[in-house]
Amino acid sequence: MRRTVIIDGNYVDIKKGLPMGSPLSPLLGGFYLRELDDKIEKTGVFYIRYMDDILIMATTRWKLRNAIKVLNEELEVLGLKQHPDKTFIGRIEKGFDFLGYHFGIEGLSLAKKTVENFTKKALRLYEQGPVNKRKDRLEEYTRHWMRWTTAGLTSHQ
Repeated sequence: MRRTVIIDGNYVDIKKGLPMGSPLSPLLGGFYLRELDDKIEKTGVFYIRYMDDILIMATTRWKLRNAIKVLNEELEVLGLKQHPDKTFIGRIEKGFDFLGYHFGIEGLSLAKKTVENFTKKALRLYEQGPVNKRKDRLEEYTRHWMRWTTAGLTSHQ
């Protein structure tokens, strides 16, 4: 989606992608990735996609390899790439992160990256804005974050 944004006082033309948090993301993601969904579901693996986050689990290595081949072929056709830091292929016993949570043999917990991101954002909120508003902003952010994280944890235990 073409748009112009201001970065450090300069106008910059953006030719690809949507702004983060755009309400069009789920709609366009569903439309754009529908063929990928259909092709992977035919491989007989467990497949779930939320926006552009994808989880594939298979009972055999061969089913997984086939699904990954289909995934890579379709992403190439669409001109998309996997983020190397967010791609994990391995045994489920090792645990994995998905949508901000860690799934492991010990159960469901927050992913380390989720907690790290919270800490960074909280520090930024504390350092920005008027001194007399910092505490309120930080408390509000923490309250919303806790509601989000605990809702995911309590609904699955």
